[in-house]
Amino acid sequence: MTRATRRQLYDVLSWALAVSFDPLVAARRRPRAAWIAGAWEEVVAAARFHGVFGYLTRALRQSGVELPDQVVTQLREGNAISGAQYLAAVADLAVVARTLDERGIVWAGFKGPFLTELAHEAVHLRTFGDLDVLVAPSDIRAAVTALVAVGAHPMVEDHRRVLAEQRAEMHLVLPGGTQLDLHWDLVADGQRRADVSVPPAAALLGRRRQVLVDGHPRWTLGLADSALHVAMHATWSGGHRLIWVRDVSGLWTALAAQDASTDAIGSRLDGHAMVEQARSWGVVQPVSMALGRIPRFGGELPSVAGPLVAAGSSFTAALLRCLQSVHRPPVREGRQSIAMWHARSARDSTGAVLREMARYALAFPRRATYRRVGPPRADEAGTGLDELLSALSGQDAKAVEG
Repeated sequence: MTRATRRQLYDVLSWALAVSFDPLVAARRRPRAAWIAGAWEEVVAAARFHGVFGYLTRALRQSGVELPDQVVTQLREGNAISGAQYLAAVADLAVVARTLDERGIVWAGFKGPFLTELAHEAVHLRTFGDLDVLVAPSDIRAAVTALVAVGAHPMVEDHRRVLAEQRAEMHLVLPGGTQLDLHWDLVADGQRRADVSVPPAAALLGRRRQVLVDGHPRWTLGLADSALHVAMHATWSGGHRLIWVRDVSGLWTALAAQDASTDAIGSRLDGHAMVEQARSWGVVQPVSMALGRIPRFGGELPSVAGPLVAAGSSFTAALLRCLQSVHRPPVREGRQSIAMWHARSARDSTGAVLREMARYALAFPRRATYRRVGPPRADEAGTGLDELLSALSGQDAKAVEG
């Protein structure tokens, strides 16, 4: 794929995102139908990589771009597949909710269907591939045991490495085939967790709340916790996927309008209180960077987000804009950029930023720690799962969590 093609693909996807903020853009900056039809396979792959396939199909429909019948059929099929994936995932979420609730295990879901429901207008607009659930470290063994009893199974991975690297998540496959990322800390990466002061799982679960997912009440993070997490996750994941811009914008806008009487910071999200909470977590810079991307695509910055954007480093934000203008974000898996390293290195401490930039620059891609989906074979009993679960139980939970 040539550099010119990558640029055109990114411009088409950016146009679709801008249309989601302002439908009038559909008519003013309409892309060429002939080019889209001629590069349709690349357009679909890039849209799925950026998570905006649903927004692209809606923007093309709103703009009146005339596409070949084959392309129109593929658009409809893609939206139908997205809807089916959503239904399968929420069915598996129901299994998780029922199983953990029946055993008195305190939990909260985040990302995935929670973002789809809260930050997007329709379920086909935001696809996701897994479910994320947070429980306290001391409840991990009980949660895994309960889920296995109803048909889930752990993915085969090096659990000793998870423990050695102080990572805070493990993976299971649920009965319906959805992958579950089971977390015992909101920041899964051990090195990143050491640089910030995000509260432990027990504290976050103490202010969880219920929202409707597919019409059913499900536990999720507290209001301010959700808002901060979706922003820092977008930045630390590389800040390159366009759907993260819509996630952050949609969630901050929706949450700011909701009653938050049970939230620790007051009856509604308050911008200055959010700055103080972000500072206490040590995540002002990554949150500010994520929020700062919204206006670049025509979105209106939620009023509650203004103080946090202002609290971030203007130099860091300017550097990121410069890097992304020189190196457009990737449109397919496997491509890295300096801008992505810069985003992943975002910290409130300058020393930590420099250390992380150096680490990413010197690091080579690592082999995934899990090799396949399925229950372990007899000869793979040494994956260290029981060792990990034991370390997370009882007295060891505090050491792993901290």
